[in-house]
Amino acid sequence: MPNDGVGRTSILNAGFRFAHDGPGVATLPPRPGEHTKEILAEPGLSS
Repeated sequence: MPNDGVGRTSILNAGFRFAHDGPGVATLPPRPGEHTKEILAEPGLSS
């Protein structure tokens, strides 16, 4: 599922392998500004 806010992206994985259940990309990256309100709310700021 493409993310129009990010465009084409290369994602590097870890430089090692696990026997099972290793690191990977399970979801798309957040869109720019998607979490701004939550991040600003932590120190008590507002958007």
